[in-house]
Amino acid sequence: MDLLPKDYKITQSVRGIKINELNVDNDPLKKWVIFVVILFIISGIVAGSIYFYQIFLLGKIDNIKKEISNLEKQKNIALIDKLLTLEKKIINLKNLVKNHTYSSNVISLLESSIIAPVQLSGLSLDTTNATLILDGYSSDWFNVAKQIAFFEQQGWRIMSVSKLATEREKGIAFSIKVGFNTKLLKK
Repeated sequence: MDLLPKDYKITQSVRGIKINELNVDNDPLKKWVIFVVILFIISGIVAGSIYFYQIFLLGKIDNIKKEISNLEKQKNIALIDKLLTLEKKIINLKNLVKNHTYSSNVISLLESSIIAPVQLSGLSLDTTNATLILDGYSSDWFNVAKQIAFFEQQGWRIMSVSKLATEREKGIAFSIKVGFNTKLLKK
């Protein structure tokens, strides 16, 4: 229930000048027009904000592309070569550490497999082929033969005996190539 009639007008005036005039009627079409106009204004503000944000982001992307191109121009070839060399050294060290258990165990097995009159002067370990080349010398031929027999008793495979020679100061020089089971070394 409305207390004011539909065509009643509220007017305000200051010294005879009308400031505003409000027609109090409940026309639904006017409400929808006002709603659409407000929605249009808000949509315009949002679209404008998105447009200016896009321009801002495109400017940032251009700056980043300029920085990347500057960094690409500043490539240090010497540093790249050093990095590649370092990478190769790291790979070699990894392989050395990986095979370290073999060589550590070989030394301890050799200590128990060498008889007293025989002395070793060289050692070459090949873990991929499971072979060991031992260079050494002994005071006489009998001790060389005894060493070969002792290797066989310890489970080493004699693959070859070479470089047999007589030397005045050291005695009998020899080189023995032995094979081994890799499981023996991984204990």
